[in-house]
Amino acid sequence: MEDNHDDPKVTPDGDNGVISLSNSPDSSNGSDSNSPHVWLVGGGIASLAAAVFLIDDANVPGSHIHILKASSKAGGSMATFSKPSWDTGYRVSAIRKMSLTYHCLYGMLEKVPSETEGETLAARLRRFNQESKKLGASGSRLVRQVFDENGREKPEAVDVSTMGLSVKNQCDLMRVVLETGRVGRA
Repeated sequence: MEDNHDDPKVTPDGDNGVISLSNSPDSSNGSDSNSPHVWLVGGGIASLAAAVFLIDDANVPGSHIHILKASSKAGGSMATFSKPSWDTGYRVSAIRKMSLTYHCLYGMLEKVPSETEGETLAARLRRFNQESKKLGASGSRLVRQVFDENGREKPEAVDVSTMGLSVKNQCDLMRVVLETGRVGRA
């Protein structure tokens, strides 16, 4: 893949909890010397968003942005392993689903390149959401372990559109949810 010097690159500095950003492998050009160094505390979505806006809106060189974090991965509670697989495993802190109604977040992600050349992170998320619709009407991603014909474990997507409930059970469950919302409102 060709290196685009305008795209920020994240460079973890070992496991010492510091991430440094750079706009190119050699970002020590003359214009950087007048820019301030910015230190962000926490590797969560707030610091990552701040870094995007510092680069894009404030023209702070990526090499002058440093993120202090406790874990070895950026993203805080929204972090996942890079290129997850069944061999290396997944890290899921909680259910994280990027709703298309998060206009500010998607606007910001339009500024961030994805691993695919010419594609932004926002476009990647939209593509992922389209591809995952086959996993159930709700868009939930539930996976169970099953055995293939050779006796090896493998993942299988679970259709969560009904969760095994009959139409009557679904209606009863909805009544409980609606009634619970009225409790205490006399």
